[in-house]
Amino acid sequence: ITLPSGTYNLTLDDDLLITEQLTINGAGQATTIVDGQALDRVFDIDPGITVSMSDLTVRNGDIGGGDGGNIRNEGSLSLANVTVSGGAAGKGGGIHSDDATTSLNLVNVSVAGNTADDGAGIYLRSAGATLTMTGGSMTNNTTDGSGGGIYNERGDVTLTGVTVSGNTANNGGGIWSKETEAVLDITNSVFSQNTSDDQDGGAIFNDKGAVTVNVSTFSDNTGTRDGGALYSTSAEGIVTITDTTFFSNQTTNEDGGAIFIENGTLTLNRVTLDSNVAARDGGGLWTKDATTTLTNVTVSGNSAPGDEGGGIRAEKGIVQLNNVTLTNNSAGTGGGIFVQSDPINLFNTI
Repeated sequence: ITLPSGTYNLTLDDDLLITEQLTINGAGQATTIVDGQALDRVFDIDPGITVSMSDLTVRNGDIGGGDGGNIRNEGSLSLANVTVSGGAAGKGGGIHSDDATTSLNLVNVSVAGNTADDGAGIYLRSAGATLTMTGGSMTNNTTDGSGGGIYNERGDVTLTGVTVSGNTANNGGGIWSKETEAVLDITNSVFSQNTSDDQDGGAIFNDKGAVTVNVSTFSDNTGTRDGGALYSTSAEGIVTITDTTFFSNQTTNEDGGAIFIENGTLTLNRVTLDSNVAARDGGGLWTKDATTTLTNVTVSGNSAPGDEGGGIRAEKGIVQLNNVTLTNNSAGTGGGIFVQSDPINLFNTI
């Protein structure tokens, strides 16, 4: 189907159900618009169906407390040069994709201004479900629950060259990811001005899953409680970060201005923690009962004005610093590092 320039308004209280393989090509995101007018969901893709859409906008779908405000995907959906905006739902204001066989492939897609009880931008659930996003952005999506941008429970999420900005949630302003099957792989991406407005993980909340971050930037994210940029908990959680900068992130009430990890494993290699602020402890990094390894890391200009560990606060667990530079950090106690209980191991560190 080719949709010429124009605004195509839904006029009935019913969605556009897709039951066969379909390709929809528009004339451009600014000119071809499919508008749900808040009457219902816009597109509903049946199980096992393959659908491709390009060069259009899908907006203003509203399914109330149901799934997928703009799009519910139970098949295989590919979007290229598409805007998904203004959707409202119980789960997945922009897109809901919830089955072990579902896949989402997004290229240069904008997911913006959607709302939901959970997963305002995209809701992904079930082991085996996949989301691959290349280029594009996830911006200004809002939920009172978890996952302002993306809610991922047990799925496999890959982001490459994506901007995640201005999203808000109770937990995981940018992304909420949970369970041992959950995989989050991030490369060449930017996380900025995301907020967990009540609890943890301004940019990313991880519980039990695997998170890998390469060549990315986290700046000006806010966690109300713990983890201004990144929060990770549980023994199964594995976080690996390489060639990445955390700048000017903060917690407004508690710990871990940039990164908070409790239990699990954290590995940082060639990472910079700069000018992050924790209201209480661990301006740059807060770690407890975890295996934490920093190699070729710079920790500078971070602060914990409320209490302990301007650069790093470490408690129990195994902590090793290799070729780490700590400079100009400040706190009530332990400007550079505050250690409680188990010692930490320092090698070629200043």
